[in-house]
Amino acid sequence: MDYQRIVSELLEENTYIVYQDKKCLIIDPGLGFKLFKQFIEMEQLTPVAVLCTHAHFDHVAGVSECLNEYKVPFYLSEKSKPVIDNFELMSNYWGINSVKPVVTNWISSDTNKLMIDNFDIQIFHNSGHSPGCVSYIINNLIFCGDLIFKGSIGRTDLPGSNPGEMESSLRLFKKTFSDLNYKLLSGHGDESSTFEEFKTNPYLNVI
Repeated sequence: MDYQRIVSELLEENTYIVYQDKKCLIIDPGLGFKLFKQFIEMEQLTPVAVLCTHAHFDHVAGVSECLNEYKVPFYLSEKSKPVIDNFELMSNYWGINSVKPVVTNWISSDTNKLMIDNFDIQIFHNSGHSPGCVSYIINNLIFCGDLIFKGSIGRTDLPGSNPGEMESSLRLFKKTFSDLNYKLLSGHGDESSTFEEFKTNPYLNVI
């Protein structure tokens, strides 16, 4: 299995194309569908699903274009519904003409695993930055959205953010993965690892 990080055209958000056996998942497709399509065509991949770690506009702006092009299901936490329902408001705020995506597969709060085609995906629920934030664990990769960044964590001063839930999510994340070294693929910035962040990230050292 391999992956490609593509920096989208809004807020330098990271979109990931995860692929094996010529099948791929599109994780957090932000603004810049032509960039995703170019890579998918270059590698001759067949998308099988779109998954989003949460529903902030910079992470979902390109979902509808992906769904229209590839006719695949779209997975999102059910707790993200209040956020995705405000899609048009956020689209207008950023001055971007983007169509609200239709969620075909809501991820329930008690769902901790998905099997999509040949992808075995573990789900870690980590609200705080936004309602319904989740991380997707595939093999030794954690696509953690805006939970943890290299040397930092996601904001908790946005509408719908909850600092208390964020602290609880970080504590549980640290407890769950403290003895394991996974590659950490965030929603913004460079990649890191659980080993590095638990050792050097000041926000994780104090919890």
